[in-house]
Amino acid sequence: MRLVLLSLLILALAVPAVAAVNVPVKDLRLATSAGFTTTVSGSSVTFVKSSEERRLLAFAGTPASDPSGAKAIEVAYRVDLSKGNAPRLAVLAYEKDGGCWYKLSTNPIATGSEAQARLSVAALMQTAFSSDASGQLEWPNVDRVWVGFIFDGPAEGKATVTSARLTDEAAVPTKPISLLPENGGKWGDGHDPAIQTKLEVVPEGPGGAPALKYEFNVPAGKHMYAVPSTPVALEDAEGYKFLRFKFKGEIPQGMRLLVQLTEHGGATYCVELPAQSVADWTEMSLPLADFKLASWGQKDDNGMLDLGRLSTISIGSHGVPVNARLGLIMATDVQLAP
Repeated sequence: MRLVLLSLLILALAVPAVAAVNVPVKDLRLATSAGFTTTVSGSSVTFVKSSEERRLLAFAGTPASDPSGAKAIEVAYRVDLSKGNAPRLAVLAYEKDGGCWYKLSTNPIATGSEAQARLSVAALMQTAFSSDASGQLEWPNVDRVWVGFIFDGPAEGKATVTSARLTDEAAVPTKPISLLPENGGKWGDGHDPAIQTKLEVVPEGPGGAPALKYEFNVPAGKHMYAVPSTPVALEDAEGYKFLRFKFKGEIPQGMRLLVQLTEHGGATYCVELPAQSVADWTEMSLPLADFKLASWGQKDDNGMLDLGRLSTISIGSHGVPVNARLGLIMATDVQLAP
């Protein structure tokens, strides 16, 4: 027994430890400030932006080594504002062969004090102005990294980027993000031709918030579907664990509540819930791990729900109604939650 334990110990010591990805971005300096009036002092820039359009204030640096395996970039910064709204964090990765890949944070950063923020680099998108022969981000070819701040509207203040590093420590969201705009979304109606429907967005959510209101009159005896959907636009969605929304309505007996998340390319992941009657607004919290690839969607190359590729959400119903009757789905405050 001692000999076996000793052999196992020797083998364990002989296996090299897998090094964590911890690659600093060196020599950070102001890279772009188009649309800003700036004064640069070291790693800090005092800026004035008077225009309404979106603009990027970014610092450029060089990865200290190959950052392959990186899941996030962590940025130490300080932004002080005397005018305007808090910006969002941005990262761009430039490859030697001309490819450029980017990600914007969904939520504004903290301002007024020294802070750190981590932004996922697991699913960067290619910029429209770049070309890449492989069509994929290849970290060994990345020779420049930009980190900076996206400003919408006029702004004045001072920004400093103290450091940035690429790491295999995943970005962990700390608060929910909304999947729908403030107006409640632009819903479309998909249903069986035999169903009569009425779809509208009404100010009938909690506190008068805009809410989907979908009425569908189903015949009995055969499979029916009534599925309203709306586009979503996310720039930083990795790391979330739940889909949450407030719901009330009436799902006809024999049918089920059907919630679908569809990626760009058509792969659809869904959850089905039993028929129910909910008279008052109730929060639904659905683990994203429970969403399964739907047989009626497109194939998915990796067989996994990629939030960074999410294009639409559907909240509807399908099944075989026991009786001909009117169904109702109301939904609001649709969000991803940690």
